[in-house]
Amino acid sequence: MTGTSQQVVSSPRPARLLLVVALVLCAVAVPTTLALRGEQHPSYARVHADFAVLNAALEKYRAAQGTLPEDGALDFLVPDYLPELPVDPWGRPYVYLYNGQQVFLATFGEDGLRGGSGVEQDHTIHDGHTH
Repeated sequence: MTGTSQQVVSSPRPARLLLVVALVLCAVAVPTTLALRGEQHPSYARVHADFAVLNAALEKYRAAQGTLPEDGALDFLVPDYLPELPVDPWGRPYVYLYNGQQVFLATFGEDGLRGGSGVEQDHTIHDGHTH
């Protein structure tokens, strides 16, 4: 046999590159997915919906009365502006503060204490922005 045989040797570089890219994507995707999953907790959606209802009722009250009561309970909204007051997903009333210019609404999460994360995370609306 007179001929030369050529061997094709595949380089492991493309496979390594693909593995590195996959690991980087996982390193970015997993924490992002977990963070988004936490934001989708049903209690969070309910708190934000309650804030929208309370904020709308407060604006109607302010339009009718010219101002809002200072800090205290939200009882002044019932029955003229709301049929009943919503409570947070853990059964507690929402915190209401008013400094004469800005409304602050809050719930302190499942444990009822300031601070925390997950279901113990605080939720607030201040100057029309939910946090």
